Amino acid sequence: MFDDELEKLEDRFLYNCDEKELLSIFEENEKILAQDNKNLRALYLKQKILLEQKEYQKLLKVGEFVLSFDSNNIDVYGFKAQTMLELGQYEEAIAICRFIMNREPLNYEAAQIWEEAYQHSGNELLPKPPKLPLPKGIIIERIVFLIIFIFIALILIKFLLK
Repeated sequence: MFDDELEKLEDRFLYNCDEKELLSIFEENEKILAQDNKNLRALYLKQKILLEQKEYQKLLKVGEFVLSFDSNNIDVYGFKAQTMLELGQYEEAIAICRFIMNREPLNYEAAQIWEEAYQHSGNELLPKPPKLPLPKGIIIERIVFLIIFIFIALILIKFLLK
């Protein structure tokens, strides 16, 4: 229903994120939520903005609201894990990440938050984060980089041997 408006707001959030613009995006998003308070896309954007603004308690309340009607929303748990990390509640962040990864074993965002929480905690008794395989895109990127590097090295060697 509000897809076009939300897409524009999301683009503005990604590319023009100063404080004034952020407030404007937030206000426009709130207008959408006033008309459709269970619009998951608008609620997701609201959580992203609140995280950016470091409004952690408000973010947690929005997450609780989303979970009241969509209890399997992994994105909400991701925001909650990031919030716990930011608040220094490392054990809670790790527990949430474990929950996420039990449902989505290759959730790289949860693995990254888990890694950060583990490192910041300094508590070696906490469960260690999993080591996930590199995504295919990164593997391809590294192979392309290696091929280019070898090609340039061969050109330099050829040039130096002349």
